[in-house]
Amino acid sequence: MTICGCLLILYIIYGVDISASFLGVIVPANKSHVNEINTAINSNIDDHTIWKRIQADEAVAGSKQGTFVFIDTRSEDDYRLSHIIDSIHIPTRKIESGMVDLPKDAKIICYCMCALSTREANMLVKLGYKNVYVLAGGLKAWEDAGGKTASSKSLF
Repeated sequence: MTICGCLLILYIIYGVDISASFLGVIVPANKSHVNEINTAINSNIDDHTIWKRIQADEAVAGSKQGTFVFIDTRSEDDYRLSHIIDSIHIPTRKIESGMVDLPKDAKIICYCMCALSTREANMLVKLGYKNVYVLAGGLKAWEDAGGKTASSKSLF
């Protein structure tokens, strides 16, 4: 469940704007707060139902068949240290600016170190990509499932 979903449940139970309570202030909820929470929940549900989570073992098997395009969304330094073999390094800032040049029907797996690449997956979906996945557990789960990694040599 998302944080927005939790906030809505707390609103329904306690009738207070829980987001304000994070700031140390509890205020009575009003209609506009409920609408904001509902909008956030609905937009998150729509995003989440468009991309899918994929388990590392399934991703490793698909990589052996060339089924997926892997996008590493971490920093360049992290990518150089270790990345999935044949992955493409496209950091968040490039995805945000729409600088992604892949076929729209490619099966794309976004990953980072610990599966926080859902934001990038949402951005890719909004850019028109149809088959977007997030690697559950990130690079660590990939390695634990026997997936191969590589490192890039520095020019310095």
